[in-house]
Amino acid sequence: MKVLLSAYACAPGCGSEPAVGWNWVLQIARFHEVWVVALGEQQPAIERALSSHPLPNAHFVYLDLPRWRKIRRLGWLGGHIFHYAWQIAAYFVGRKLHRRESFDLVHHVTFGCYWRPSFLALLPPPFIWGPVGGGESAPRVFWPSFSLRGKIFELARDLGRKMGECDPFVRHAARKATLGLAATEQTAARLRRLGVRHVIVHPQFAMTREQGRPFRLLPIRRQSPFRLISIGRLLPWKGFHLGLRAFAKLQAIYPYCEYWIINNGLEMNHLKALARKLGVENKVTFWGRCRHSRRCIAS
Repeated sequence: MKVLLSAYACAPGCGSEPAVGWNWVLQIARFHEVWVVALGEQQPAIERALSSHPLPNAHFVYLDLPRWRKIRRLGWLGGHIFHYAWQIAAYFVGRKLHRRESFDLVHHVTFGCYWRPSFLALLPPPFIWGPVGGGESAPRVFWPSFSLRGKIFELARDLGRKMGECDPFVRHAARKATLGLAATEQTAARLRRLGVRHVIVHPQFAMTREQGRPFRLLPIRRQSPFRLISIGRLLPWKGFHLGLRAFAKLQAIYPYCEYWIINNGLEMNHLKALARKLGVENKVTFWGRCRHSRRCIAS
């Protein structure tokens, strides 16, 4: 079977969205031929990986929009605008490829956000959408604990979703989808409301056996300190501030413990200030963004 894969984010040796795109390529290429439309700036990382571990069934088409790069300096909003423009350009690339290859299936995997359209759904073959997420909302009862910046971010996120759900191209992708893969039950409910006929809850992230092996080899820790670790983009609705407050209570009872927070994000400065306020700044380490490696895992 010939598959056309939309993977805006797709890179080996990374986490988050690039890992989602890359791992879907690896798995599809085990059984079928796959043509991957990916962001052009990820070409060096992909080509390095292919030079040591070739994928005969995977064919990469790199798409970049050099004239649109500056708009990403606007931050979150600029990134959305750039991604939307890239998806439009990907449709024309996909249409040209389909005329040549006659694909059996079109699959959109990244960005995995249900309220952003995939214009490849306009192509004739059956369309699979996802796994997509973004349908989760922070319970209103938690909003008072957010920083002012966090509250503004959540309001903007809610507005963005509502606008996205009104986008005719998002609605077309939903109606065209033969199958919708939702990362969570909340997103699954939103996909059904948009018109996706068949929805399955399927996680966006997973680890291969090779990636999980270092964790299985780690010895059981029997000495102090007792260490807690949180990993993820530091966004308000992900609740890192609640983790800090819980850790402060634990640390008051069991002082031989420490808390690692890994990755960057909007809430970094707020979380550091909160750690100082709670009196646990010497017990909390903010590692920022870490590279994926055995050495990092084993430290």
